[in-house]
Amino acid sequence: MVETSVPEIVTENGRRYARLSLHTWSTNTIARIYKMDDYFETMWDVDSFVPKSFVAKIRESHATRDKRMSFDHERGTVEVVTNNESPKEFPIKPMTQDFFSASFLTRMEPLAPKTTFLAPLFEDNKNYDARIYSIKKERIPVLDGQLDTVMIIGRLGFEGAFDNGHNLYIWLSDDAQHVPVKLEMGFAWGSVVLHLAKAEGVDLKIVRPEKKAE
Repeated sequence: MVETSVPEIVTENGRRYARLSLHTWSTNTIARIYKMDDYFETMWDVDSFVPKSFVAKIRESHATRDKRMSFDHERGTVEVVTNNESPKEFPIKPMTQDFFSASFLTRMEPLAPKTTFLAPLFEDNKNYDARIYSIKKERIPVLDGQLDTVMIIGRLGFEGAFDNGHNLYIWLSDDAQHVPVKLEMGFAWGSVVLHLAKAEGVDLKIVRPEKKAE
């Protein structure tokens, strides 16, 4: 299961930050194979489109880890604290994102089919360029109808729950919101397909079948 939200926008020192949250957890059969209960939170500058901070709480079958990253984009650095270790500082490139905020940056792009978008990322104490390939437009089943979508492929390039050799397939609503409605993810032990079960605060243009006259 995956739940993502933007519960609030706060103002600090004259700047506006959206609090982005992501909760992923395994259930039923998958939980017996691979237990996961992870929480991620980003404070994202809604005017300059860069993260201020990122927090990860990883609770998985073979990993338990807490991490906090504090970004200083003016200096071009990020401070990383893992568990109770001493802080470490690393250089970053302009517009560098954490892996979660990169998804929001991607959704702001036009994402025309057969185009590529590069998102600068910092993860695993390294700088990456995540490649987002916009593949095609496709009408797929969503909730109780059909929805026009844009299918993209993400090559994240870093290790973790996602296997480094697999792709991340995402279907976004084909509108200005680019709401994720379907995901197919590769893990080290297999793959999982997720479908949208509920959406609040967004206007999805779902095409529903006409009711037959009695």
